[in-house]
Amino acid sequence: MKHAEIKLGSRCNNNCIFCTANNKINEMSTNEIKNIIKGIDKKQHDTITLTGGEPTIRKDFYQICKHIKEKGFNLIIQTNGRMFSYPKFTKKITKLGITKICVSLHGLKKTHDNISKVNGSFQQTINGIKNLKKLNVFVSINFVINKYNLNEMQDFTKILPSLNVDKIQYSWLEPNDKIKEYSKNAVKFSDVTKNLFMCLELLKNTKIKTFMVGIPPCILGEKYERCNLSPPDMLIYLKEQRYSYNKNTRNEKLVKIDECKKCSNTLCEGIYKKYIETFGKTEFKSIKK
Repeated sequence: MKHAEIKLGSRCNNNCIFCTANNKINEMSTNEIKNIIKGIDKKQHDTITLTGGEPTIRKDFYQICKHIKEKGFNLIIQTNGRMFSYPKFTKKITKLGITKICVSLHGLKKTHDNISKVNGSFQQTINGIKNLKKLNVFVSINFVINKYNLNEMQDFTKILPSLNVDKIQYSWLEPNDKIKEYSKNAVKFSDVTKNLFMCLELLKNTKIKTFMVGIPPCILGEKYERCNLSPPDMLIYLKEQRYSYNKNTRNEKLVKIDECKKCSNTLCEGIYKKYIETFGKTEFKSIKK
C-alpha cells in the first residue's frame, strides 16, 4: 500500500511531553480535507492515513472517514484511542471498514498518564483497544521509547497478548526543534538494548508482529531482521502544504558516521543527527557479514 497522510490539525485531548505537533499544524476545514482527497491519485496512493493532533475529536470525523471510504481508499487512523472507549462511537466508525488503527500507548497506567499529562488516559485507551478488538479491527500499538518508560518496557510488553493487538511498533524518540527538550526526554541506545531484546523474546511465540522505527540495525545486531527499519514513503498533507516523506526527506534528519561506511547493511538510513549531537557516536559498531 502506498500512503497519503493527512494531518487534520494539532488539537488533541492529550498533551504528550514529546509530541512533535507542537500546535504548529493549522486546522483544516471539512471542505479543505475533501479537496485534498479529491486530488489524491488512487493509482499512486491507495491508502489514506488520518492523523493530527487527534483526528477522532473532530465533529466531522465520521463524515471525513465516510467520504474517504466512498472514494474507494483504504483508511488508517492514527489515534490515542481514547474516543474508541465509547462503544457507540467505535461501532459507527468501524462499520465503515477501517484498514488499521494505530494507537499510541507509552507505558503502564501511571507512566502513560504522566506522559500524556491526562489522568485516566491510560484506562480510556485500554478500553478503546478492547472495544476495537471486539469488532475484529486490526490494532497496531506505537510505543515511543523515552526516559520515563524505559524501565517498564518489559512489563508493558507482557500486557500486549492479553489485549489481542496485532502489531507493536517500538519507536525511537524523534528529535524536534529544541535539542534541550530532546536531551531531557531521550535515552541512549545502549541503555535500551537489553530491554528491547527481552521484549522481542517475550513476543517471539505470539502472533504479534514486531516493528522498530528509528533504531539502527547495528544496535539490534542479529535481531534486526525481525524488525522494520523505517516508515513507508508517503505523501503528507497539511493545511496549504504538501510534501513527500521518503528516504531523501528522512535523510535531512539523519547522518551516517565513519563506522557506517564499513557496515554491510545497505537498508539502514543512518542515525538521527540530534542523537549524535546529544550522546555521541561511540556505541555504534558496523555489521560485518
